[in-house]
Amino acid sequence: DFEGVEQQFMEQFIQNKPLILAEHLRFEYTREAYNLDVFEQVRHKVEQTELKENVWRVIQEDLDSLEAVNDVLLVLDVVIGFLSSVGGLPDQKVCAYLYDVLKYSRVTHGAGPLQSRRAEAVLCLKHTLSFWTYLSIEKARRLSLVGQIPFSSLRDEFQEILSQEEKEKIQKSCKFFPVECVLRY
Repeated sequence: DFEGVEQQFMEQFIQNKPLILAEHLRFEYTREAYNLDVFEQVRHKVEQTELKENVWRVIQEDLDSLEAVNDVLLVLDVVIGFLSSVGGLPDQKVCAYLYDVLKYSRVTHGAGPLQSRRAEAVLCLKHTLSFWTYLSIEKARRLSLVGQIPFSSLRDEFQEILSQEEKEKIQKSCKFFPVECVLRY
């Protein structure tokens, strides 16, 4: 009785619209898709500029947990994916891009997709890769602070212990964050 099944389906799922409780499952996956080619595509389609460190520090204060950092990274993954394909206007706010172009649902209470009102106010598409880099470093730092290995998902060739000379070179080129938090000794 196809008509009966169809009628029951309509009554149960379309007319009554049952309540669906969303549960966020937390998992980590490798970012194989985000290699040099994808970043180059974004740079080619949207001129990128460095996010100033003092602006990052202000935004960082709002990101009070590893979960918040992960949530923002997931949102940026979507933005980067679309920017690499279709591009965008460098001075367009990331939130405007999310709402107007990607049709994200607007948040009426609590934190928005960037988990920070200050980030929503200042971040433009031209800051996307810089912000992603800061967030990735912050995630690694927070993982290392709780005793987890931040880069455990990387291939073995990237797990080799660095020489003292290599550590010093990295330290000199990355003065804005403590390298010891993300390197295995």
